[in-house]
Amino acid sequence: MTVSLLNNLQTFASFCGQTAMPNVVIATTMWDKVDESMGSMREEELRKTYWKAMVSVGSGLARFRTDREFGARVLGKNLRENDSKILQETYDFWLKVFPRVPNPGPEDATVFLEFMQIKEQRDWREFVDTSVMDELEREGFLSSVYK
Repeated sequence: MTVSLLNNLQTFASFCGQTAMPNVVIATTMWDKVDESMGSMREEELRKTYWKAMVSVGSGLARFRTDREFGARVLGKNLRENDSKILQETYDFWLKVFPRVPNPGPEDATVFLEFMQIKEQRDWREFVDTSVMDELEREGFLSSVYK
């Protein structure tokens, strides 16, 4: 996990507060691209190292984008909904919301600047580094993940 991702996670947790953590689900993706045992070991490492504080106060973990049935079950549990048609439609909706290329943009920086109470006009690129995701996209890695 990169430093910026860890900082984002910590900012999110501090912004929401500890009492909101039982309503948070950390969704992992790309399970169809890794060996199940290797992916599970990495997930456990992340859970124990980076997500420990959030999970210890009730945040959940879920494997989302590439496992439709699992994603629908996670939604059902968290929404307290049993209707499979509603869950499938909700899953499809959120697939459209979550970008395939998770690159932050100006709107993300705006939220951060407001949170940090920075009033003066600033270029969002001062606060966001998109170079890693840009490179992965240029190399074709991101498009290969969803084939």
